[in-house]
Amino acid sequence: MGIVRICIVVDSNKNALCYELRREMDQREEVRKNRWDIAPEGQKAETCSKCPLAWNNGSCEGRFGPTYSSLPNFAKRFGLELIAGIPKAYEEHRIYSSSDAQKLLEELALMREKLKFEKDTVFIPKEQESLPDEKIEQWLMYTVGFDGVMTRKLSALRVHEATLTQLENMAKTCVKYGCGFFFP
Repeated sequence: MGIVRICIVVDSNKNALCYELRREMDQREEVRKNRWDIAPEGQKAETCSKCPLAWNNGSCEGRFGPTYSSLPNFAKRFGLELIAGIPKAYEEHRIYSSSDAQKLLEELALMREKLKFEKDTVFIPKEQESLPDEKIEQWLMYTVGFDGVMTRKLSALRVHEATLTQLENMAKTCVKYGCGFFFP
C-alpha cells in the first residue's frame, strides 16, 4: 500500500476547470479514457493552477501519508470515527460526501487539541548524519534498516501537523464547493 493519496471528486462538480475534459470521452476506439486522462501533463498543470478546487498547491489531489500512520490509532482512541476509518475507507475505495468533509473539519479541530498532550515515536537520523537522497523517502516510509536511525518521542501534534493540514485544506474546499473526496 505505501503512500495513500487524497483527492477531491471533481468530475461531477462544474466548478472544476477540468469538468468538461473529464466528461468527454476520446473518440478513438483504441482509447477508452476521458480527454483529461490523455491530456499532456503541462496542460493539466496549467489548468489545475487556475482551478478553484485546487487545494494542494495547484491540484485537487495530494499525498496523505503512510497507511501505517499512528494518526488513525489516535483517532480511534479519541472516538473520532471518520479519521480512524481512513485505512478501511482506502481499502474499500469509499467516496465521502461534502457533509463528511464538514464532519472531518470538526474531528480535525478535536484531534489537534487532543494531540497537544500526546507523544508519538518518530524515526530520525542521529545528529550530524545525513541520508542519501534516494533513501529519504524510504526512510520516511519505513525507517528500517538504516544504521544510525534512532527513535525519539515528539509531540504527536508536531508529528502529524502536515497531515492534519492537508486533510483540513481538502475538507474546507469540499465544504465550500459541495464536493466529495476519497483516498485512491
